[in-house]
Amino acid sequence: ESAGDGGRVEIRGGKAVGGKGGDVAIGAGNGYTGNGGALILQGGYSEFGVGGDVIVDAGDCGTGDSTKEGLIRIAPTSASFVRIGRSGSKTVRTDIFGDLTVHGSFVSTSSMVYQDTYTERVHISTEQDQMIQEEMRVPKITGLDTEDVAGTPTSTLTLDAGQGGTEQWLEIGPWEATRITIGGRNVAGDDASNTVGYRDATPILIRQGYDEADKRLQVNETGSVVMQSSATMPILIHSNPTRGTNGTGGDIDVLVGSGDTGHGGNMSLTSGDTTDDNHRGGFLTLTAGGNNNTAGGRGGVVKMSGGFAGGTGSCDLQAYECAGLAIAVAMYEAVLHGCTSDCDWNGTHSTYMCSDVEVLSDQYDAVLGGCTQKC
Repeated sequence: ESAGDGGRVEIRGGKAVGGKGGDVAIGAGNGYTGNGGALILQGGYSEFGVGGDVIVDAGDCGTGDSTKEGLIRIAPTSASFVRIGRSGSKTVRTDIFGDLTVHGSFVSTSSMVYQDTYTERVHISTEQDQMIQEEMRVPKITGLDTEDVAGTPTSTLTLDAGQGGTEQWLEIGPWEATRITIGGRNVAGDDASNTVGYRDATPILIRQGYDEADKRLQVNETGSVVMQSSATMPILIHSNPTRGTNGTGGDIDVLVGSGDTGHGGNMSLTSGDTTDDNHRGGFLTLTAGGNNNTAGGRGGVVKMSGGFAGGTGSCDLQAYECAGLAIAVAMYEAVLHGCTSDCDWNGTHSTYMCSDVEVLSDQYDAVLGGCTQKC
């Protein structure tokens, strides 16, 4: 054996000046009752060096116009299936330097064995952005799991509008949705860990900005709800009245739920304070609805009622319980009839004179906060 390169074999069609260059066709043998012959293009084997490449390329054009470069066509006529690598035994890394367009479905799977359908988890992993210009249909969208990304990934899922469009809206359920649920479902069954959405203490926050004052609706882990408007803007809760004749306007009910432990929940209505010089605090107005029909009718009625007490035994009628303080009946009635007070040196009230009863400031505040007698 001697050193040196092997001989080159070149098959080339005829050259033309004014016409088309000659074609070169290489085909395997046809079969009649048996299979057709295989056509194998393979680079050369090397005992100790690098095996030979297989290079398939199209013809270039001397003008430099890329639209006049030839195309590489794979399976343009008869083949309906193209396979790279060997199922179950030969995996091939494939690099595409440039754009990839798929006219049809695209499936990515971790299975290395060919199947008609794949029951394993389909996993598309990428560190690049994906752009889909039309509708994407999926049953579920979640953030990344810990096994999806190396290091310390976040599982946060972010939905946002794109940049620079004429409209940058984020719409949820504008056409087909019949129900929209935000937050965890209630725990159901004994095995809560296997219940979809079993976390029922999901905080909810709706903002119009990033400042604390920009929180419009907030629900914390314990279910407490905060609703606030931006500065100087009102909060309007309005029922949609019936449009037809003799129809009634929709009711608005503001309720504190019942309990079986401790006191019932309080409800407070407080108008706004101000620190501006020579200006007043906000009004607190309760107005019943009017009747605007000239044929007659009555205006609405403003009703205020104390709570019902169902006790019938061991009743203490000599005192009221007000914010945890025991207030004698005489003091309670005196406060309701009106009081006077002089400011202390620091501008606060320490005592009030109600009729001829002296009342401490905490007792006065407790009575005005609401009282009850118990049995």
